[in-house]
Amino acid sequence: MADHFIIGRSIEQALERAAPPWRYSFDMLGEAALTRQDAQRYFEDYAGAIRVLRRRALPGAAPHARRVSR
Repeated sequence: MADHFIIGRSIEQALERAAPPWRYSFDMLGEAALTRQDAQRYFEDYAGAIRVLRRRALPGAAPHARRVSR
């Protein structure tokens, strides 16, 4: 059953396993952050995943990226 919910341990692995024409939602579960350092690590992981998704998007399909200030 976990394969229905966890399709990869990294965003790259999840994208390799995701097959078109399906649409997916990715959640990297940052709820476990207990410290500022944990939160920063999750923030960086999410930002990295967004960069990977943006690079792999079809031309013209990705929205314009805006820099988010912290």
